[in-house]
Formats: sequence, structure tokens, C-alpha cells
Amino acid sequence: MEELCAKSADDDTDLQEKIARFLEDRNIDTVTGIRRMGRDNLVDYVASKSNDSGRTCSIFPDISSNDIIIFRQWHGLEDDMRELRARKPSLDILFGQDLCHQVPAVVRYK
Repeated sequence: MEELCAKSADDDTDLQEKIARFLEDRNIDTVTGIRRMGRDNLVDYVASKSNDSGRTCSIFPDISSNDIIIFRQWHGLEDDMRELRARKPSLDILFGQDLCHQVPAVVRYK
């Protein structure tokens, strides 16, 4: 993973806390990253934090996890997400998204 473009060490701590809450509470729809962090970096970071917390996580096209699967983006992959939901209803499916002002997000597929 590339180095994060954080203003201070506090930004990384805040991000870790936001990701931990997002992963623990499936009612939270989105977690945003640090500006200019990049979508792929945020997806990798969320996957890493998930695995660190004891939940298995894989990044599509690897669908081996029974806990969390993250797609790097959603565009063109909606059918794959629907198929995964049908096959593994309890799976937490997430995807990366670029927001405005160069802010990345990871969104929960519902």
C-alpha cells in the first residue's frame, strides 16, 4: 500500500477508528478515507483492518472469504454482487467509490 497522504498521525488514528466502527456495525453504510488517499488504497486498508480484527476479508475476484468481500469499484460488477448475495446471504459485501474532492469511500452493498 502506498503511503497515506495524511496531514498528521491523528488523521490515521481517526481513520482506523472510523473503519473499526464501520466493520463492527453493518448498519453503517459508508466509511470515507483521507482526501487524496485513493480508492484502491482505502479498499486495501479496510481489507487489512478487517483481517487484523479477526474477520476474514478478500478482495474480488477472490471470493474465498465467508465474512467480507470487497470490490474495488461497483461499476459493471452489480451482477457479481447480486450473485454473491444470493449464494452467501450473510456475507458483508463492500465496494470502493470515488467521491467528490478526491475523497475515497468504501460503501456497504445492501
